Amino acid sequence: MRRRLFKSAFLLSIFLCVGLCILCLRSFWIADAWGWSSGKRTIQCGLAAGRLRFDTTLLGEEGGEWPHPSLAHVQYKASIDPPTQRLPATFGNLGFSFERGSKPRNFTSSLILIPIWAALLLLLVMVELFRRQHRRTLQDERRMRGLCPHCGYDIRATPTTCPECGH
Repeated sequence: MRRRLFKSAFLLSIFLCVGLCILCLRSFWIADAWGWSSGKRTIQCGLAAGRLRFDTTLLGEEGGEWPHPSLAHVQYKASIDPPTQRLPATFGNLGFSFERGSKPRNFTSSLILIPIWAALLLLLVMVELFRRQHRRTLQDERRMRGLCPHCGYDIRATPTTCPECGH
């Protein structure tokens, strides 16, 4: 059961890596932004120019209020994405950026830009961890059944060395 769980997690991680690579390539031409607003708060996330964007805004006393909760999605050209133009990716920041802005009694805003390569690197580490854990549980199951942990050959007759693979 554990082996199936780790194999499923491994395959899901690979699928997510491929999907993230496709989204990364697409983000250089088409930017996506998703936003949710309710009351005095908005939460947004987006994807443009190879970077993920997370943004939250809290409206102040004079900032007004959203009339009703809403969820929206917008697509536009990545070359005109305001946050990536305002906070460009450079060799010095490696694509990471943070911005906090406020206007007293009107709004407070926080913006984080994360390069997709960082998310992809994290996913690849997860892929490797799940692969290793899957392999380890497979070897443990084989050992418990009297099989060679490396090739699966029955070694009950020769428990010291596997005649098939030599381990």
